[in-house]
Amino acid sequence: MNEIQLVVTCTKKKSLEPERDFMLRHVRGRSTAARAADWLARLAGSGGERVPARELYAGDHWSIARDFDGAAVGRQARIRVWVASAGYGLLALDNRLRPYSATFAVQHPDSVVSAACRKAPLATQRDWWSLVTDWPGPWGGQPRSLADLAREHRRSPLILVASEVYLRALCDDLAEARQQLVDPKLLSIVSAGTRTLDGLQGSLVACDARLQSLVGGARGSLNIRLTRHLLSGLGASLPTLDVLNTNCGQLLAQAPDLKKYERRPLTDQQVCRFIAQAIKDDPSLRPTPLLRRLRDQGYACEYSRFVKLFHAGREA
Repeated sequence: MNEIQLVVTCTKKKSLEPERDFMLRHVRGRSTAARAADWLARLAGSGGERVPARELYAGDHWSIARDFDGAAVGRQARIRVWVASAGYGLLALDNRLRPYSATFAVQHPDSVVSAACRKAPLATQRDWWSLVTDWPGPWGGQPRSLADLAREHRRSPLILVASEVYLRALCDDLAEARQQLVDPKLLSIVSAGTRTLDGLQGSLVACDARLQSLVGGARGSLNIRLTRHLLSGLGASLPTLDVLNTNCGQLLAQAPDLKKYERRPLTDQQVCRFIAQAIKDDPSLRPTPLLRRLRDQGYACEYSRFVKLFHAGREA
């Protein structure tokens, strides 16, 4: 039976809260190499609770991604799920992990991009991914990067489902992975709205936010929901780039135009007051659902700006 390698990104939401030592904001070192060395030493240390990746991650995106593992697709293929983690590199679902907090998002307090590296965030993100995937980890001889995975499964379709932030961080690894496959069209990238990707745009499945109305759910889980829809309709075909683009094109032809919202802009001070009141009422709130609440009330705020103000408000 053919095997499909499906790589999804980790999630910020987890079933267990990390201890202080496993939050990237507390890692020492000014350079990316120094911070990565400190971080990986912490992950490799003895003691502490570890849980399988399939049980650690949580949320809407993850509930769909996890259910893919081992699922039959078409007539002669089965899916194996892998996780691209900012904290750990490439993971299998049964790898046991410490609860942790690390992300490629620049404005997050647990970002791989430290304050000293904010002038070159993309280079920092790519260097970090290279460093964590060079770490062999405690799990034995399994692929630790996308290139390793493609090298080991050169004839298998490789599908990456990720946001643009993660794609740009993994771009060098992705380019090498495509070279390892016997046919570059075995690589497909599902990232709604991403138009360019440093020479890899030819591997992008053409899709955008219009498809949310067809696959349902929140915008944050659009990529994985779209992937589920595309894989469920393969028939006897394998999910090569051409097949996925054809199927996605048919969906786009049916999709309605996006709604246009007339939202009122707010000053930083107004946004901060909104955030402060919301956190006072519910300290467990996360920025994405809170921004959705703000927008539902008819106000406008760009995502990265809102996240920056949110974390500034939490730390004040």
